[in-house]
Amino acid sequence: MIGYFPSWSEAYFAYTSWNGTPMTDAQLLAASKLAQVSQTPYTDVCLAFAQPNFSWSGLAANTWSGTGLGFSAMPQDIVHAIAKVQSAGKKVILSVGGATYGNWTALAAEAGKAMGTSTSPTKTALAQILVDLKLDGLDVDYELDGADAANVAQYANATQAMREALD
Repeated sequence: MIGYFPSWSEAYFAYTSWNGTPMTDAQLLAASKLAQVSQTPYTDVCLAFAQPNFSWSGLAANTWSGTGLGFSAMPQDIVHAIAKVQSAGKKVILSVGGATYGNWTALAAEAGKAMGTSTSPTKTALAQILVDLKLDGLDVDYELDGADAANVAQYANATQAMREALD
């Protein structure tokens, strides 16, 4: 059973206290709605929603800027909630797109191009967040109106670029 987790619904929490003490599992479950997914019947959870014209500064930057994700907690804290969900045998997937994100042009243009920040920055950023957050995959949530040839081609190319990011 797959569900979408609205990133904007996660309350702020800090996994490590001011004195460097990490949360216990019980404290993490109490603080994080995402971590609580580990206690549900879901088998897969999609983190909703990353923008298709995605950028990621890396885990060390500790910011969601450029991603479209609406978490209040910082990436270095969310990574622990993701690990909690995965420790329960569930997959955590990044959902790219959604009804409010329609700028797929840059990602689609990177299909078939070599990885690298100068050749395919969006695809490279997607690949890096997968590594940094230890995510299990990508979900294509392409929601543009119309099935004309241009939209179909853009969908196919964006999907190819996302597949290449996974590889």
